[in-house]
Amino acid sequence: MQPIFIKEFLPQQILNLAYSYSIIKFSNEKQLMKGFDIQSNSLIGVYSDYLMETLLDMSTPVVEQNVNKKLWPTYSYLRIYDKDSDLKIHRDRPSCEYTVALCLGAEPINQPYEIFVGEEDEKPQGPNQGQKLPTPMPEDII
Repeated sequence: MQPIFIKEFLPQQILNLAYSYSIIKFSNEKQLMKGFDIQSNSLIGVYSDYLMETLLDMSTPVVEQNVNKKLWPTYSYLRIYDKDSDLKIHRDRPSCEYTVALCLGAEPINQPYEIFVGEEDEKPQGPNQGQKLPTPMPEDII
């Protein structure tokens, strides 16, 4: 299955709110210590955050429209990538027929993260297996 790239998936005000919320929430040392994500070596990884669950609920109809299927959302996960974070090649749980990657923001703003999706090669060919997508800007979704 080929990735779907949806331009301007959420209004800029919603993205600004979610980005600010995430940064402010994890500026608190107690929250920071609760969220370390060992899967990607990033400082923050949180399952089922209330705001992210709300975004999941709000965005499900848009995803349904783009895949032409009725969907049952399974979970949300907020991850903040910092310098040298790297999410290793992995498969999402079987209940995830579709996965949405949404960049809420980036510092500097014009240099969001790279993302690779697709099937793993049987024989590894370097760290960037899979299909490299155009670097998503904060207003876009994959």
